[in-house]
Amino acid sequence: METPSILIDMKKKRIRIHKNSLKYLKNPKYVYLLINPNKKFIAIQRCDKKKRDAIKVTYSSEKDCEIYSYGLLEQMAQLEHSLNEQSSFKLYGHPYNNEIIEFNIIYPITVPKG
Repeated sequence: METPSILIDMKKKRIRIHKNSLKYLKNPKYVYLLINPNKKFIAIQRCDKKKRDAIKVTYSSEKDCEIYSYGLLEQMAQLEHSLNEQSSFKLYGHPYNNEIIEFNIIYPITVPKG
């Protein structure tokens, strides 16, 4: 299975959770997005609808999920200044028990425009 990944689009204030990440989480209906400011990690955790702040996963035709959050991406930019507000970045993650994937925001890979 491919390494889980997400795309951070700072210009559109969007996080695209790629289908390989969703597969690791067993194609959840709801997720949490978590930030650890001390370790500079963002995490995606599968969860139940009943949980407070759960985000419904809406799958695109490519089986990815896009989440728009100005506040979350602003928090990330404050933690890691290399996240230029006009660029997109890919992050690779580390899955744990098909429940959570952690992504280190210290090492973003800039995605070329176009």
